[in-house]
Amino acid sequence: MSLADGTGRTTTVLVVEDEAITRMALVAELERHGFAVLEAADGRTAIDLFRSNPQIAAAVVDIGLPGETNGYDVVKAIRSDRPDLTMIIASGQKLRMPDDFDEHVLVEEKPYDAAKITLILEGRLSRS
Repeated sequence: MSLADGTGRTTTVLVVEDEAITRMALVAELERHGFAVLEAADGRTAIDLFRSNPQIAAAVVDIGLPGETNGYDVVKAIRSDRPDLTMIIASGQKLRMPDDFDEHVLVEEKPYDAAKITLILEGRLSRS
């Protein structure tokens, strides 16, 4: 199956995850289902990738990123530019959701199932 946007282009997902094995598993699953994937292992890279790739249709963001720019910072930066972008945020910790998160932001506990994340994105993106 190939998931394409309204123009026939492949749908692009940004995966932001510092754990390499977790990131590789999710990227492989998304690509197997026809998504194009951009990867970042830290928050600063994620924000730079997002801002330089307007074709991104969704993002999966780990909240517990290393460095000065954590996952919440990434989510806030993305939402300030594109508040309607489908986002899945993940954490191994109990998350306190900011009040400005809405139906475009979903939460998954880690460890998450890459197949489940893929199914969620397919469902969400096929409706938009």
